[in-house]
Amino acid sequence: MSVGQLVLVDWEDSHYIPEWHRGEPIKAPLYCRSVGWVVYQGTKAITLAAHMSVEEDPQRSGEMTIPTKAILKTRVLE
Repeated sequence: MSVGQLVLVDWEDSHYIPEWHRGEPIKAPLYCRSVGWVVYQGTKAITLAAHMSVEEDPQRSGEMTIPTKAILKTRVLE
């Protein structure tokens, strides 16, 4: 995986329950999937952009930064 590639990332995130409740607590992380173009890849995180313009200096939108510790699997789509 490198900057500029379109990828699918499986990763895990935390849960949050904002109101009072009874019953069993959440016992497992939330499994997530994100698709996007890699715009940054570092040792602690990667950043994906969901939307990219097609021009010499592309504009980006919908960026998601995912900690590398949370990543379970990546797959290059291009």
